Amino acid sequence: MTVDHRDYALQAFDAAGLPPRPRTAEQALSYISLLLAMLPASEKAGYVGKGGDNIAPLPDGTTVSVSRICYPDRQIYKVMNDAPNGTAQWVDDGLLPTNQTYVPFTGLHITPIPDTHPVPAGDVDHAQLVRIAAAHDQLVLVVEAHRQRMEAINARFDADVASLQRQIDGLSTPAAPAVKKPWWQF
Repeated sequence: MTVDHRDYALQAFDAAGLPPRPRTAEQALSYISLLLAMLPASEKAGYVGKGGDNIAPLPDGTTVSVSRICYPDRQIYKVMNDAPNGTAQWVDDGLLPTNQTYVPFTGLHITPIPDTHPVPAGDVDHAQLVRIAAAHDQLVLVVEAHRQRMEAINARFDADVASLQRQIDGLSTPAAPAVKKPWWQF
């Protein structure tokens, strides 16, 4: 499937709120997951299942690439250069090699980043508030993308209904009655 979703990649990268370099593969995976959530569901984009480097585990333990996504027809797009520390991109990367697999995207799984500095009870954990705000911003972007797609679908549906109604109206308009000529005009 040949598509160009560089705009989605840039939006997802910004919304993911990744920390400055150096980043972990798990942090880069949050960008990949958010991007997959934002892409049109009808395209069925998914993860690239693989071993090796630049991978992170999904909640079920499947290891996936943190720099590429894949479509069911095995078309791969590289969506992060220099993973896990790179930036967003959308580059055709050929077809999925036989030693890798297409892993369908089943939904957004936001994995909280573990807190390395526990906060005493009663104190405000500002880092946790920042992570919550970033997760909220990600969800707002996903919801907005879906809302815009639904508006486009509704507009197309309304246009199709109006077109069909015009066609029906054209069919139901009675034909003009035949005019009888007087006998002397034959």
